[in-house]
Amino acid sequence: MKSKYEQVADFIEEKIRSDYHKTGAYLPGERVLAEELGVSRMTLRAGLNLLKQNGIITPENGKGYRIVGERPERVKTYLVGCVFAGRKNEAATFTAVAVNEISRTLEKDGYHMIYSSSDDNVRQEVSKIRQLLDRGVDGLIVMPAYRSGEGAECRDEQGNYDYLKTLYDGGLPVVIVDRSYAAGGIPCVCNDDRRGEYKAAEYFIRKGYRDVVAFLPAGNRVAKLRHKGYMDALLDHGLEPRIFPFNSYADEKSQRREAEKFLAALPGKCAVVTGGYMPGILSGIVNDSHYKGPELEWIGYDISPADIPGVCDPYPYMKRPLAEISRKAGEKIIALLNGVRCGKLEEFIEPEIVLP
Repeated sequence: MKSKYEQVADFIEEKIRSDYHKTGAYLPGERVLAEELGVSRMTLRAGLNLLKQNGIITPENGKGYRIVGERPERVKTYLVGCVFAGRKNEAATFTAVAVNEISRTLEKDGYHMIYSSSDDNVRQEVSKIRQLLDRGVDGLIVMPAYRSGEGAECRDEQGNYDYLKTLYDGGLPVVIVDRSYAAGGIPCVCNDDRRGEYKAAEYFIRKGYRDVVAFLPAGNRVAKLRHKGYMDALLDHGLEPRIFPFNSYADEKSQRREAEKFLAALPGKCAVVTGGYMPGILSGIVNDSHYKGPELEWIGYDISPADIPGVCDPYPYMKRPLAEISRKAGEKIIALLNGVRCGKLEEFIEPEIVLP
């Protein structure tokens, strides 16, 4: 982890790189910078000294720190950089839909997309964004990366929020898509996970089930929103919530063991609210001729039966409105690029139930 003064140096450097509203060739005074960054003057000076050593700024007597190489007036490129956590060629994913929908939306206003993948790696995301900034993009649409190391279990829920916020506060139009930092001050368009899980649970309640259990991933920010939606639905209808967590980052064999343990804990017939690839795993267990467990129905989230290899049994699932999310993200970045207020800072689009 970087030291405090190195973080200060990084922040100021990104501010310089993304300062579209140029006020002069000098940095603000030390007192102003220290207050803005919430650090001591000693820490600030250490960060400034690092920038001086790297040739980014130079001290001038009586004037403060001058940015080396005064930035020329910026020429609009009509390019928008898009960095997504997934790969462009992944079928039936957000990325595949977003690339096409955002591109069409941008082109209607004369803008063009430059696509890049971070492979859901926070360090690679910063590298990709810097490459796009060097190409002179007018703005960024980012589906943030959360993976902080090797292996899917290495997660950082805040990702590169501070870095993205620095760019946005420095005047660069930035829109986060599909994932939210929960009112973090950056415009975003996201799936409404809380409302989606509420609708999923309510689907079975309206079918007459009094025992609706949740078999959902645990721990991360999205999981907490879905847990909240499920809890709200059960409590609003006077029912007792029961949540069984599972590790969505485990391999298929491990998830199957978790599913078998979950089924063994059920007292009888019930409905299950779940997500990811777990509906396919449940299907494989329940349809086995040796299965002796309780009768149950389930509703999935995100992934349809057609997207899971070997699963033919239809089941209802919550489908994220990917095209609408992407279109609104494109419209939001265009509004920012044109200096127009983009409405709500955060927009949450409600998913829909797809019946078998």
